[in-house]
Amino acid sequence: MTDHEEIAPLTLSSSAIPNSDGMGGVPTHCGQGFITSSSSSFSPKEKYLNSSACSSNARASKTSASDLARNKILKISLLVLLITLMVFLYNHELTKFNGRNCSVIPYPPPTSDSSSSSTTTTTGFGHEDIMCPSQLKEARNDQTLKWYKDNVKVQKSPVAWTAEQVENLKKEKIDGWNRNYHQLKAFKKDWKVRQFSSLKSGDSIFESACGKGINLLFTVELLKEHLGIENLHVSGIEYRQDAAVIANSMLRTALPMVGSHMGSICQADATNLSFIPSETFDLSYTGYIEPLQDPLNIAEEVGRELKFEDLCGQEKTNWARNKLKILDQTAQEDWYAAWVKELVRITKRGKPIVIEEISLPMCDNEYDWGGVKKEWWRKAAIKYKWDVDIESIYMEGLKKSEQDKRYNLFMRKNS
Repeated sequence: MTDHEEIAPLTLSSSAIPNSDGMGGVPTHCGQGFITSSSSSFSPKEKYLNSSACSSNARASKTSASDLARNKILKISLLVLLITLMVFLYNHELTKFNGRNCSVIPYPPPTSDSSSSSTTTTTGFGHEDIMCPSQLKEARNDQTLKWYKDNVKVQKSPVAWTAEQVENLKKEKIDGWNRNYHQLKAFKKDWKVRQFSSLKSGDSIFESACGKGINLLFTVELLKEHLGIENLHVSGIEYRQDAAVIANSMLRTALPMVGSHMGSICQADATNLSFIPSETFDLSYTGYIEPLQDPLNIAEEVGRELKFEDLCGQEKTNWARNKLKILDQTAQEDWYAAWVKELVRITKRGKPIVIEEISLPMCDNEYDWGGVKKEWWRKAAIKYKWDVDIESIYMEGLKKSEQDKRYNLFMRKNS
């Protein structure tokens, strides 16, 4: 239509006028809000019907626009929800991946102040099947280990150990013991040479709770000196970070000096070695299972440190104390069993598992921290379903030791 064209008069046929029930259509310029120049010829009823049709069309148009807007908002919301879900799943899988594939305790060790909360990670060494956990949850015996923090002074680890520094470490008293490296090595020689004799050159060994790596180092030395076994692949875990850092850096220098090499030393909980594949090592052992000093947290309830007489008094008729004693010892045994179960799992079939320096229950040795009786082990193998040959379980008391009530244990995983 040009500027010179006139709007044609609107004409209505009788068929286009709605009937009394409102059905039918009226062709009008509803969007312009008027009829045509000839609209004055319509009757009042026709004008009313035409106006109603326009209003109805306008409402329909607004409703359609509103529906489109709602649909658009719904689609955007669903898209945002889908993206959020994808991000969550990605992060979840990434977390699991990192839990399986993170580095060992940093080497070289962090040289910054120990108060720093940053975490340094490196790659490039360690057992090809072992990646240390990226996060460490508090272990059940965390409060027990407070004793080490309060009583055992740990020097900062050198960035790279020299042979002289290794020799100086050997002269120090070991983790609260009144013996140094050379004295402990001599004390444990007979047991180590006999019970580790199934190893061959090139095998892999693992120590749970390896501390600063002292036991691992003199074990490797003894096997080479007395059995000619060398080129061992040496790994372990330690819960205390400062000790784990020392073990990593010290053993990296010391092991090649005796013809062996280091795998992975991880900071980890001995009762949760899920980052280590089953049947990895030719021999798994621990130099000591750290007991729970107060398995039932009785001290927290009574508001003071747990005493020997709290559980081990002489009144045999005190049924409440006797029951508490049983519960306390059962909790201790469950703790030992969790530790041993992981050692058994990561050991190859038919290979040895060795537990050293096992302490007796607190009520059997007032001067120790708690433990398990010798007769417990064979029953435990059945109760906790350890995959070991029960007939292979062998125990031997320590000799000429200030801990003369402690004992060592050897057992073999089922073939």
